[in-house]
Amino acid sequence: MKKKEKIYTQLLDKAKKMFPDTAFHQMQNTCLLLSLILLKETVNLNKLKNHVGSILGNTETLAASHYRRLTRYFDDGRNHQWLWKLLLSYAIKQLIETLDRRTGGKYLVMDGTSWNFGLTKFHFLTLSVLFKGVSIPIFWIELSKKGHSNLNERKALIKMAGLLYDLRGMTLLADREYKGRAWFEFLDNRGIFFAIRLALGDYKKEVTGGIVYSHLCKKARKGLRAETTVNLAGKTYRLVGTADAKDDNGLLLILSNRFDGKPVKLLNIYRLRWKIETMFFHLKSNGFSMEDMGMTEPKKVRLLVALIVLAYVLCVCQGMREFKKIRRQSEKHGGYSYESIFRKGYGSLAPLFLNIVLFLDYVFSNFGKKNIRLKPK
Repeated sequence: MKKKEKIYTQLLDKAKKMFPDTAFHQMQNTCLLLSLILLKETVNLNKLKNHVGSILGNTETLAASHYRRLTRYFDDGRNHQWLWKLLLSYAIKQLIETLDRRTGGKYLVMDGTSWNFGLTKFHFLTLSVLFKGVSIPIFWIELSKKGHSNLNERKALIKMAGLLYDLRGMTLLADREYKGRAWFEFLDNRGIFFAIRLALGDYKKEVTGGIVYSHLCKKARKGLRAETTVNLAGKTYRLVGTADAKDDNGLLLILSNRFDGKPVKLLNIYRLRWKIETMFFHLKSNGFSMEDMGMTEPKKVRLLVALIVLAYVLCVCQGMREFKKIRRQSEKHGGYSYESIFRKGYGSLAPLFLNIVLFLDYVFSNFGKKNIRLKPK
């Protein structure tokens, strides 16, 4: 056996110990797909098939045969049932041992991203956790439609994510499309805090304490931070407002079931919501071209997205390791980074993508030290 093949086999044996239920070819093809997605920055199998040979050191096999190898991975029913969940859990556990407010992850963000691929409509309603300023997707549902999600779809997302992670005590951030009395009550009853933006006039008649609604808006437009309380279905919530030059009405209005801290604290927490937009940017045009996925069957799409998430987390983790190396502007000019944590990590890992042995060695050396554990009992 050649030295490279021997090392490769040893690494895959190590993978089987980490993933005891994973067959040899499933682990091999999982790592192969990760390498291809990272190398070519796309998830389109038709584009990836031409590079399988160069990664495996097998340039004689036809691209059509490589394509069948990739499609068989997504046709395997066993992968549909459990592999996607294992990959997702493995990815998240690299960043956060337990997703709760005591050990790192404090804020959740909910938002959707949608696009058309031919005649197929994709709409991923996504729940992410903020970890060290980076948005990490932890669960999603594909709605196959345009437009906003409804109450039942949002509830389903939270319930399914709650089977894997302990979300109690965390604070959900969301834009004004994710509002509603029943929705607020649902989150409150599950022990989830929230800070959700409202449109002008929302729950105006339900203001019950503090200053009246018109005075809150007037004060907020002056750039001051104002607050009052709102009563919905017998529960009292906090309404905080301030000026927002980007809003048509010049206002930023936040409803929350958090009563700790001054208004500025709640407003600053809500402003972290934009981090999920950056995440979508990296998963799509600035990273893995998720919009180019050529499959439509829900179970296959779910597995592919789990692979994308794992690839994203690998890059984010490496970027965090090299955070101090990221060049920044001077404080005089704003102190902004010239490069994101994701792109820094991607650039550092890029030399490994063409050598599957080096890539596997990196993955197992850096990410194999933590036990894979789902929601604590």
